[in-house]
Amino acid sequence: MVTANRRRIWLAGFALFLTLMGAWSFATPLTAAPDEPAHILRAASVVRGEFNGPDVVQFVKVEHFLSKQVVTGITLPASYASLNTMYRCYAFNPATPAGCARAVHGGEQVVAMTTAAGRYNPVYYLAVGWPSLLLKPRASVYAMRLITAGLCAALLASALALASEWRRRGVAVLGVLAAATPMVLFLGGVVNPNAVEAAAGILAWTAVLSVFMSPDPRLLNMRLAAAGVASASLFCIRPLGLAWVAATITVGLLVNERGTLRSIVQRRAFWLWTAVSGVAFIAGEVWNMTHPDHSSLNRALTPYTVAAWTFHASGKYIDQMVGNFGWLDTPSPEATMLLWIGAIVALALVALTCSRRREALPIVMIIVGILVIPIVGSTLDYELGPIWQGRYLLAFAAGLPILSAFVIARRDPLKPMARGRLVGITMLVLSIADLAAFYWALHRYVVGLNGSLIPRHAHWQPPGTWALWVAVYVLALLAEFGLVHALQRRDQEADADQPWPAGLTATGAMPRTVGIPQA
Repeated sequence: MVTANRRRIWLAGFALFLTLMGAWSFATPLTAAPDEPAHILRAASVVRGEFNGPDVVQFVKVEHFLSKQVVTGITLPASYASLNTMYRCYAFNPATPAGCARAVHGGEQVVAMTTAAGRYNPVYYLAVGWPSLLLKPRASVYAMRLITAGLCAALLASALALASEWRRRGVAVLGVLAAATPMVLFLGGVVNPNAVEAAAGILAWTAVLSVFMSPDPRLLNMRLAAAGVASASLFCIRPLGLAWVAATITVGLLVNERGTLRSIVQRRAFWLWTAVSGVAFIAGEVWNMTHPDHSSLNRALTPYTVAAWTFHASGKYIDQMVGNFGWLDTPSPEATMLLWIGAIVALALVALTCSRRREALPIVMIIVGILVIPIVGSTLDYELGPIWQGRYLLAFAAGLPILSAFVIARRDPLKPMARGRLVGITMLVLSIADLAAFYWALHRYVVGLNGSLIPRHAHWQPPGTWALWVAVYVLALLAEFGLVHALQRRDQEADADQPWPAGLTATGAMPRTVGIPQA
């Protein structure tokens, strides 16, 4: 029964997330995403065997500073070179629709070009780049986007399925959905490894906290497997993967149930997935150490200057984690920012009011980390200048709504009616905020920021027209709302059928103070 329920939730979650991110894939003009041209070229070159290339020095502006950027030389069909310029007529000018962009052009002759992603770990690019061997550049980019969406949907659906196995399913699932901000869904619809990193971070928090906070012997192996997959994914994406995995484990140890850790290490699954993650970590670190970035600013900057600049930009990073689309030139509406941030703050406040000290401390630690990590990261790499962006922190920041929701689900401080209202109102708020962000970003590309609110004369159209993808997005959000409502109804029915003692999970596991028996 547990396996059947998990499978149904996973399939429903996968379909929902794939639809949402697929809508972003088609609603976003080609290359209208952070560094997407560089990632497309990297993917196309890696699947052709070009894992490395010669260094090429060029000078670019980073914020207000001139930076010496060391990029990688590659060779690809000439048509791919046009991807580097097709977005420039409207990028950083939100009033200009995307209709000015030139179509992909150029022949099949192989020419030299460069990519700024040439030093990135090739695992993601091997997974998404193969359509470039079979399709024309335009079609291959859409295929790469959809593969990225599929990878992220699988990770997010796994997190959703794990959360649905808590006793208070509705509240627990709410944390996962709040962590999947519009920015996460947008990134999942374009070619960018940051998308997989964010989705893997959400799964890592969900799996690790479920292992430590809601012990159940029948679910432990699956949760350990999910934690292993998420950790391995993080190690293979960016050097920061180790920090994100360490954060989830540290928080898990702080909030763990008595006897849980000893029982976990007695499981063969624990050692198996630790070994898998260890191999991924070693391979990732070997790649990172042998492919350093030699870029630097073309002027002297001190660590203090970069730290101060990053501190003053803290609010901008938080906004970017909720949603700043395109080339960070299309921020979400103010309503989206207020509603989404307000929903997460509300979850955190409810959690703090009912938490014990060992649960409240990690919540505060994550909040402090969201503010401090960008400053520390920028200071350590001060020679690169103020390059930090909010999306770099998504994998870590996901811990705040997930931990808050799990604390509420564990302590269960609300009466059934109040809990149902919390879930229902929060889901309504998140759905409205999500739809507003999607529509505003699409509107910007169709008619420009200052165009008619309901476009009548579109300057740019996604495949199938803009109205189609708005309708698809609305239907997906309604289905998501219905799924959460169904889980919440199951909670209420379970309360009516059997008033479980505190500490039991949805599957009728043992009290919290009892360890997990060895498999």
